[in-house]
Amino acid sequence: MRGKLQDACDIEKSTLTPHTILVVEDDEALLRLIQKNLQRAGFHTEGASNGAEAISHIVSNPPELLLLDYRLPDMTCNQVVETLAEQQRSIPFIVITGHGDEKVAVEMMKLGARDYLVKDTALLDLLLSVVKRSLEQSALEKQLADMEKQYHAIFENASDAIWVQDLDGNIITANEATARLLGFNRRELAGMNVARFLSKEALDASVEVQQKLQQGEAINNPYELRLNRKDGTEAILRLTTNLLLSGSHPVGFQHVARDVTEERRAQENLRFYLQQVTKAQEEERKHIARELHDVTAQRL
Repeated sequence: MRGKLQDACDIEKSTLTPHTILVVEDDEALLRLIQKNLQRAGFHTEGASNGAEAISHIVSNPPELLLLDYRLPDMTCNQVVETLAEQQRSIPFIVITGHGDEKVAVEMMKLGARDYLVKDTALLDLLLSVVKRSLEQSALEKQLADMEKQYHAIFENASDAIWVQDLDGNIITANEATARLLGFNRRELAGMNVARFLSKEALDASVEVQQKLQQGEAINNPYELRLNRKDGTEAILRLTTNLLLSGSHPVGFQHVARDVTEERRAQENLRFYLQQVTKAQEEERKHIARELHDVTAQRL
């Protein structure tokens, strides 16, 4: 068993980057044994024998993961976690318990534990896999948080109007470009229904697009809608709409809109100009025809 465990430790050590893990355990012999196995796998470890010592260590030098004994001499696991939460110190933790009680496991998971280990003969066999899984989960959460920050920056700084609405048309969030486009401030937009600024015709067209998306039908993105700003002026939008899902259930829509009002007016002015030029040319041709018929032909 020791030979297999050593091989597993060597493999883990070659594949993992160093992480700092704080082991909080009042049994000094078990504390050293856990630390030794983690160090063999390439982790950097720190130890604490009670809750107060653990909290002090976390405040001064936060670890990436906490292995926390369920029962400590000075406080319970719950008290340690609650104290850290009060100090706004969120550290992923795994509970180590001497009782393989499902009730304890559920209680710890509700408290935010990533996992739990029971102090039995399988503890060291499971230790590395549980620790690695927890660290991978933390890394994934960090990546998702970074992606969310990047999306938020794009959302806030986009020149196009972007807003998210629920299935009933109530705006959940909108960026600054949406506020500028509509003439409302962002506080006014929060919770506002899109019927407030869409005409009956535009609202019907929008509902039709949303129904097709919910039914999995293809739509012609982008499409155009007309809306009424707060000051009563009309704007023409080139709009892209996407369905938002929670799992497999539709929860809302995200719209990305560009104001093409000036572009459409320029096109309309150009069409009017071309119509006028064409009309003038036609009048000129008619005038020349009359001249040829009435004057030149008679002279000839």
